[in-house]
Amino acid sequence: MPTSLSQLSQQKLIRIAHSPDADDRFMFWPLRAGLLSSPAFRFEFQEADTQKLNVLAETEEPEICAISAIHYGRVSEKYQPLEMGCSVGDGYGPVVVAPTGEAARSQAGSTNKNILLTPGEKTTAHAALQILGHLYKKYEVVSIAPMEGVFQRMFALEAEEHRTHALVIHEGRLLYDSFGCELVLDLGKAWHDAFSASLPLGMNVISRSLSSEDRKILGALLKESCAFARKNKETFIALSQEKDSLYYTPLSRQDLSHYLDLYANETTECISQNDRNSFLILIQKSLEMGLLNQTKTPLAFDWV
Repeated sequence: MPTSLSQLSQQKLIRIAHSPDADDRFMFWPLRAGLLSSPAFRFEFQEADTQKLNVLAETEEPEICAISAIHYGRVSEKYQPLEMGCSVGDGYGPVVVAPTGEAARSQAGSTNKNILLTPGEKTTAHAALQILGHLYKKYEVVSIAPMEGVFQRMFALEAEEHRTHALVIHEGRLLYDSFGCELVLDLGKAWHDAFSASLPLGMNVISRSLSSEDRKILGALLKESCAFARKNKETFIALSQEKDSLYYTPLSRQDLSHYLDLYANETTECISQNDRNSFLILIQKSLEMGLLNQTKTPLAFDWV
């Protein structure tokens, strides 16, 4: 039965901000498409790149927001971590890539600048690169958001004789070779080798301005949304192939299925204990490196 105007007026508005990447669209798809609903809440959705989402969380605009895992260390007083929505790389993760044959070209001629394109300094990928010691100290760091144009930007800079690498997140790890690039470093593998832990990349958080009961109800609803999506994965994949769909992705059916297995899996539906520990490792290493400011009170991961 359609929701009446009087029912709408009684429902609490929950604004949800997430990335346009396939895993985020997938986990929120049942709610956004009206396949699931709640008598107590109505939802508005917006999409933004990872760097902008982190900024949105600092301004407390959305009630639910997808953020970089490291960014929780900056917004924990305002937001509570949700058990649903964690993107974690277990031996895989963001990748640093370069144009194929770039090293040989650099040796053959002069290079004006060394440039590293990144998804933004507030992102986990950027922090992990520093924690692992891959600082690219001789590189000029340039943020590029959204990331859709990163490969075109890379080759444009190469044409100007700038040696250019790119730190690529999300679907980019599956697409870089089709753009004529080769792998330089897999951050997830390097992180696992260094710390024997998975690499937390992203997460969903919920505003502490909501009542604890509302947060609990919404947390359960989001788990239901992700569970529904996982059970109906093939339906979502079919939608993703339609160019006029809200859920369209350039990934093939096979690549999308693989991508969702990587970043919209069991621990995304409800974070595992091992991955909870990995979040603690990430925050501790970030504090040790001075990438986060030490607060007076311990950082709480009070998952809901």
